[in-house]
Amino acid sequence: MSAQLADVETPIFIGGTGRSGTTLLLRLIADNPEIFVFRWETQFLVSPNGLMPLIDNGFERAACEGFTKSLRGRWFRRTVRRGQPGAYEAGLCVDLSKDRIESAASAFLAEASQSLEPAARREVGRRLIRTMIAPAMDERGCRRWCEQTPRNLL
Repeated sequence: MSAQLADVETPIFIGGTGRSGTTLLLRLIADNPEIFVFRWETQFLVSPNGLMPLIDNGFERAACEGFTKSLRGRWFRRTVRRGQPGAYEAGLCVDLSKDRIESAASAFLAEASQSLEPAARREVGRRLIRTMIAPAMDERGCRRWCEQTPRNLL
């Protein structure tokens, strides 16, 4: 599938409260082979220090650095039930490579270091998402992507 068929611009967002069935709905959507599904909450879009608040509040250098640190760290890989039986890895690491995240984060920081108007900040955010997700979508032959962080509801 060519990159032009992967439509990064029209995602499917599932939102809800914790334990409301967002994961179940995601698993149903995942049966469609044309939809790239993040198997775990990505969190980086709507978290209090995530991409949307960053775009809305401006690209202050410290905030951008904190965002990319989280993107490379806790949003990329987190251990659920650490130290307990049945512990497992979750996050972007399940669906995207570390190299892809690193490349997208570095490009984002370079672009965000400029003083940008709101429309330009949104475009930088779109490019970050496109850089991260479009290659994975193309590899799997997907046209759209879906994400199920419950905070998407907000």
